[in-house]
Amino acid sequence: MIHLWHRLEDRGRNPLIVVGQRTRSCSAGAEHERVSTLVPSWLPESISTLYCMAKRRWTVVIGALLVVIGAIGAIGTVSAPSAASRAATPAHVQSETTGAVYDGDFPDPSVLVVGDRYYAYSTESGGENIQVISSKDLMHWSSRRDALPESPNWAQTGFTWAPAVVKSPTGGYEMFFAARDREQGVQCIGMAVSASPPGPFVDTSAEPFLCQRSLGGSIDPYVFVDGGYRYLIWKSDGANGKPQQLWSQSLSANDSSLTGTPSLLLSATSSWEDDVVEGPAMLQTGSGLFLYFSGNRWSTSAYSIGVVGCDTPLGPCVNTPTGQEVSSQSGLSGPGGPTFFVAPDGQTMMAYAAWTGDPDSPSARRELYMDTVDATGTVPNLVEMVVPDQDRAADNHRS
Repeated sequence: MIHLWHRLEDRGRNPLIVVGQRTRSCSAGAEHERVSTLVPSWLPESISTLYCMAKRRWTVVIGALLVVIGAIGAIGTVSAPSAASRAATPAHVQSETTGAVYDGDFPDPSVLVVGDRYYAYSTESGGENIQVISSKDLMHWSSRRDALPESPNWAQTGFTWAPAVVKSPTGGYEMFFAARDREQGVQCIGMAVSASPPGPFVDTSAEPFLCQRSLGGSIDPYVFVDGGYRYLIWKSDGANGKPQQLWSQSLSANDSSLTGTPSLLLSATSSWEDDVVEGPAMLQTGSGLFLYFSGNRWSTSAYSIGVVGCDTPLGPCVNTPTGQEVSSQSGLSGPGGPTFFVAPDGQTMMAYAAWTGDPDSPSARRELYMDTVDATGTVPNLVEMVVPDQDRAADNHRS
């Protein structure tokens, strides 16, 4: 079975869960004010040392010992955040145990649910233009195959990124994707169709579906459905004095074209973004609309997932200096490329990719991670990370 670690309702009871509390770093004695899976500050220094030594490889004995000793030696208690603080910004409860649900190189994921089966798609890797794998439990995955085996005539092979796969309003399935335009040498967005989720998807068009050439090209498509209306959200790469930006525009009734004019949602203006915003995804909660995105450099540990509030799918959205939502933590570096889907049991999920270990390592790859999401309140809460059982970790392998 899939273990879901550190449940939201346990935040006030479990002394090893720290949400917005002051903590000590295992690598230094300095304190940090942030959502963290680092060392709780109420542990004595000697116990903190043991905690750091055991951090990566918990055993039941060490975990139980730390809880008992920590409870005895605690100077104070860790209190749950107030309802007001939870409502102020989305919260991410980070797990001490991290683990990819699929350990192959799988950046910029998209997840489609058909019946009781999940289909996950990803940027090209290992010779496939668009990777696709499938699973019934998010833990045992099929062999990898190419969902887009033939590039369209307008596209140069070797630069096929960031698929977004959805059910077509006219039947079958659609894949929006980014590829290199042969004539202009910039990334543009194409649209391919298939009768079945694993493909093959085919794009027979003579030109891209969308391409903002004057803005450096267009990448990272995402389809957001709001009632009977569908929207395409994407990134412009930035050019001619314009920063990288996120856009939204209405799709026609059959998704064959865009209607109206593009609306600017977000520009790269916050310092943590380092002039980069990309990989947009949109989520509707009980009473709010939120734009998730990636910021900073994808090849570094500074890459993070941000979130801002929006009035409508066409904006306006408001960027904030503190919009980071998911950032690097122990065993997981540079998370990005968020996407949302709903499991067969009705649970909202967020999938994303992250480096496992040091991004500079020759063996580094961006693996597939998932969090459960509470989307019933005013703001979304990323509740807990999906972690495969350790004895089944070998089943999540590249193939």
